[in-house]
Amino acid sequence: MACVEGILSEARACCCEGRFRQADRLYSQALITLTALQDTQSALLAQLYNERGVCRYKQVYFDDAIEDYSQALKLNPSLAAAHYNRATIYYRLFASYPRGSHEREEWVLKALWDFQEALRYDPNNIEFKEGWQSCREEMETDDDVKALSLDGVPLAKLVKLLYLLDNGDEETGTTELYKQENSRAAQKAKETFHQILISREYGRREIVHLLQCRAKDLLKREIVILPKGTDAAASSVMKHDEDLLILAEACHYLGIEYDPSFIDKIGKVQEKMELEDKEKEGSFFIYAENLLMNRICDCLTSDYVYKLFCLFMHRYGGKLGLQVDSDLVEQDMLEYEGIKEALFFFVIRVMEEQNLLNRIYTDKLRDIFEGLLEEAGSDEILSMVIRTLKTYPEECQPPGLCIVFCVTEDREGADSEIVKIQSVFEDCFKFTVKIERNPDCDTFERYKKELVKTKYRYYDSLVIWFVSHGDETNLILAGKEIYDREKFIDDFSLFSSFSKKPKIFFMATCRGNKPIRADKPGMGTSSDYQNISQDGLPGNKTSVAVAMRVPENFLDISKIYYQMDRLVAYATLPSNISFRLKDEGSVFVDTVCSLLEGSQGENITQVLEGVSRLIHQIVFKSEENKFVGKSKQACFYESTLQKTFLVPKV
Repeated sequence: MACVEGILSEARACCCEGRFRQADRLYSQALITLTALQDTQSALLAQLYNERGVCRYKQVYFDDAIEDYSQALKLNPSLAAAHYNRATIYYRLFASYPRGSHEREEWVLKALWDFQEALRYDPNNIEFKEGWQSCREEMETDDDVKALSLDGVPLAKLVKLLYLLDNGDEETGTTELYKQENSRAAQKAKETFHQILISREYGRREIVHLLQCRAKDLLKREIVILPKGTDAAASSVMKHDEDLLILAEACHYLGIEYDPSFIDKIGKVQEKMELEDKEKEGSFFIYAENLLMNRICDCLTSDYVYKLFCLFMHRYGGKLGLQVDSDLVEQDMLEYEGIKEALFFFVIRVMEEQNLLNRIYTDKLRDIFEGLLEEAGSDEILSMVIRTLKTYPEECQPPGLCIVFCVTEDREGADSEIVKIQSVFEDCFKFTVKIERNPDCDTFERYKKELVKTKYRYYDSLVIWFVSHGDETNLILAGKEIYDREKFIDDFSLFSSFSKKPKIFFMATCRGNKPIRADKPGMGTSSDYQNISQDGLPGNKTSVAVAMRVPENFLDISKIYYQMDRLVAYATLPSNISFRLKDEGSVFVDTVCSLLEGSQGENITQVLEGVSRLIHQIVFKSEENKFVGKSKQACFYESTLQKTFLVPKV
């Protein structure tokens, strides 16, 4: 240690004399020596990094200086001087950019954060106060234009607005750059929530500034619209186009007004994305997982949010090395307006950042709530939250996209099938429904190009009906064209827009030409026969409770295999025929639509079990040449759903 102290003394002397390069070398030597001695005094190491950072700052090596200050703070987060020194560099950097620029916004927020941290650990330091005040004055000058009407808006609403704007999943976005920008935005929001917990006064100013900067940046962006129908037009939607619609809908959702200049831009983006009327309304462009967490937050008391934070830090703080003070808030602080929301969304963003939480994998968050429930004994709110986290989020309107491929050639009753499906999914469930009569291979190719468009990333689910003839392996399209059944299902499972979202397939076709003879059970297993009659459908719509098997959590929850979150419901077993009525169409379509309409809010697998049970009670009679006598139909489904999919409830 005497050796280190000698080197340190010489380094400080060189620094005072302006010999910064020599001081830099001496500080580096002291750091190497101290590290070699395996010294455990992190406070001294932190001080050395901080002092070497000053030398490098004097030499205008800003990047190296920032790295040293950051290393010092990693070793000693409460070193106020390192916060102040780093803030000084950030201040110089943001001042070099023009007002209103994105780069200026980024640097000013970093500078303000470090000035405030310096004051937090040394509140009476006049130099720190002056630095913070200068930074605030620069920010207020930048705030001369108000893109959002935030005066008088409660802090809780401001926190909710900032939370709704971002997606914390590191895989969200169409390109790597897009994903990185999403992650940075979510991280900045997390830091702002943290600042509110430290100081409501400073935090409110920062969140208002951040929201205004984001809104003003979107106002300045040019909306480029390319000719429709071209490949370039399909890929011309930019991140700021999406962000504009998210901001507008989040403001509408929370009752916050924005500058009228937004209206024209919103209209242009809607035109660019080719939105339908129902896609322009409601909360379509707000991430469903964010709306879900917002709803959960509203349900929770301040006491439960505080306990949630404490239990989260107890379980994961040390294990993950999270740089978060466990005593960040005291319980009585949550009685102040906006603190509950800031703490809850701070925890959510931290969990997402640490890859502990996303749209599908909410297990660890659910485990924390189950721990709270165990402690409480019983609580309806906590029980409701736990149930909710077991299901796919369905918060947006329209909630899903339904595509109906129906061959009407040589299929009497096909129009009735279309009417039934459209009535349930469009009129009852408020889905966006697209009808394709007599599809061929070109129809499928057209949809493969269509579903990569940006707007489809905001649907919460995808439902696809294929209604036609079929055989053991193929679907029969218009003009007797064939398409491999498994390839069809795979083709429409691959879209990244629907990753981590339920994809439901209803395959109303035959899978062979064998009947299930009602007089000889077990002889074989169900084609479309036109001239059949039925002995009568039971009138009672009952369902059986089932325990849905959910696949185990992956180690990397950000990567999802495309075949996951998929359910395929078949009208019949392999090799067998399925039946339809001459005027009413497929019995499978009729039964599924009937039970879905009467089962809103229920688990879809329970509904499909009811479909299977009802259909298998029916005895069909035929005088066709292929078989004579009575027969039955047995439908089934295959599922890789990882959560419970509830039939939409409107």
